[in-house]
Amino acid sequence: ATPSDQPAQPDIGVRTFDQLNHSMSQITGVPVTNAGVRATYLQVRQQLPPVARIEAFLASHQTGVAQLAIKYCAAMVDDPARRAAFFGSLNLSTPAATLFAAQSGRDALIDPLLARVVGANLASQPADADVRSTLSTLVDRLVTNGADSPTVAKAACAATLGSAALTVQ
Repeated sequence: ATPSDQPAQPDIGVRTFDQLNHSMSQITGVPVTNAGVRATYLQVRQQLPPVARIEAFLASHQTGVAQLAIKYCAAMVDDPARRAAFFGSLNLSTPAATLFAAQSGRDALIDPLLARVVGANLASQPADADVRSTLSTLVDRLVTNGADSPTVAKAACAATLGSAALTVQ
């Protein structure tokens, strides 16, 4: 018998729950064994993608990805050594309105996120200018609403880490 034609399979997929967990750990430097991260991972594991098929990705998966990204970023920013290893000389004790008013402060926050999460010279990735613009808008909104510098750093990190730049493969 002639085999039936099957629909074409997508060339892209998503990272599964374990892949996301380990990727976030590698990027932030926070071990998967960190108590807070581990508790969040166990709580949201069933919300994370179980298979790599992009057409099976659901809104609940994105919610789980976001929760895990927030926890990893908070653990990294709250640890002075890990924060310094990730962001270098970014001084989060400086008030957010002062720190992020200067382009150098924004660059110190956004450049490591682009380098570590988005990457460079990949076959498919978001444009740096688009990500930079989106993160800059996020920083503006947070600063305008009175967020402190650590909160701004956590939010920018979580927005990047929980995005399709890491989830889609």
